[in-house]
Amino acid sequence: MKVILSKKGFDSSNSTNPILITNNELLFLPIPSSNKTDKRYSEIFIDNEVSLLDYCREMGINYVIIGGNKVLIDGETNCHLDPQLLDYFGYADFKGSFGQESSPQGHLKNNNVQVGDLFLFYGWHKDLKDNIHKDGKHTIFGYLQIGEIIKVNELTPEYRQEIIKKYPWLKHHPHWYSKETNNTIYIAKEHFAFDTSLKGYGMFKYGPELDLSANDMGKRTCWRIPALKGLKASYKGVNGKEEFDELGQYIIFPRCQELVIDSPQAEQWAINLIKQYVKR
Repeated sequence: MKVILSKKGFDSSNSTNPILITNNELLFLPIPSSNKTDKRYSEIFIDNEVSLLDYCREMGINYVIIGGNKVLIDGETNCHLDPQLLDYFGYADFKGSFGQESSPQGHLKNNNVQVGDLFLFYGWHKDLKDNIHKDGKHTIFGYLQIGEIIKVNELTPEYRQEIIKKYPWLKHHPHWYSKETNNTIYIAKEHFAFDTSLKGYGMFKYGPELDLSANDMGKRTCWRIPALKGLKASYKGVNGKEEFDELGQYIIFPRCQELVIDSPQAEQWAINLIKQYVKR
């Protein structure tokens, strides 16, 4: 099983503030979108209670950056709701999903990402009790084990109808409508292969082992993951090397979207994280 570290949600290129970690709760806030057909922050609710717009305001995230411009976030602001690890729209048969396209999807394809492989999603988070990462850190917030891969661009109209009948919640997914090259949607397994009492997708409760950023270095792109020491990654770090060093350190390029690691060592690390931190 390959492990894919995938950066998703707010970062400094589209938000003025990181996502706050409060009461050990990890939240996913999707990036803003200029596409008016995408869902608005104000119409996406968690547990049918609080909208993503309300969460943004609670965290002091009053502005987003769209096309390089700082924009006030309000009830009309659209977002790119991907990945979807929660059933935001009330479907009994919901499964988690994630989309990728263009060159980032080409990277996943070139690394033979397939059914059974595992995405660990991380984002820009801030813990107010953390005095080292004053500008936030990279923290893993959720996972998805691939159960099915849908190559959206290759669907015939007839098969497209079959897919949306099978997975009606995909009509809320931005990649269902994208016309970009290599447009692909990954559907989660129903159950996690290494513990069938768990879903094949989900969100985490916060714990320090979910932090990728080194706990004694202020720069969030400076990672230290002892469990991954010596392992080869699919993307060269800032120092031009593909491996995590002997301490498990790796300096990630900010523009890197997915880092694929193919190793039993990484597999066991990921399994342990999921079993320990998944929200049940």
